[in-house]
Amino acid sequence: MHVDDLTFVAAAQILGSDNLYLGRPGDTADPDKRTDVDELITKLLGADAAGISPFYETGTFTPTLETDIGTVTVSYSIQEGMFIRIGKLVWLYAYVATTSRSGGAGSIRLGGAPYTAGGSTNPILSIRTANLPITATQPYYAYVRNNSNLIQVSMFRDGTPLNAPITSWADNASVIVTGTYFTP
Repeated sequence: MHVDDLTFVAAAQILGSDNLYLGRPGDTADPDKRTDVDELITKLLGADAAGISPFYETGTFTPTLETDIGTVTVSYSIQEGMFIRIGKLVWLYAYVATTSRSGGAGSIRLGGAPYTAGGSTNPILSIRTANLPITATQPYYAYVRNNSNLIQVSMFRDGTPLNAPITSWADNASVIVTGTYFTP
């Protein structure tokens, strides 16, 4: 059987149920000649993939400028977020631009990522900044913190990783973050 010979058929068409099956046209009514799509996903992605609902999802979210100490007061000019989730993998895009910022202490964080990150690693996300101080020895990077939906904005200072301080966020600063991370 070649992949070109396969087709998806809603089981409601053949059995009156809501399951989705994979098989050759004409064979889907025969239980011995069809594969339940949930079963196929489980075989391909592991036992954790069974019952993923939704397996594929797209959406939007509203990222916010946050800090880990105190309260930050912000006037936004742009707050955009979108995501695609496939199983445990989440791709996100977040864009935050401000006209003013006051208060808070500690590090720069973006709140509102669509899903909590899991696992023991923090994949590095791509980041673009504007009106944040940057030098050749202080590049910025970002990641979604484990067991949270906070995007941590960090930097290297002379080769040492540090959380980027909220005090470096100017009134008219902005950040765009994009990349992937995994959910638990």
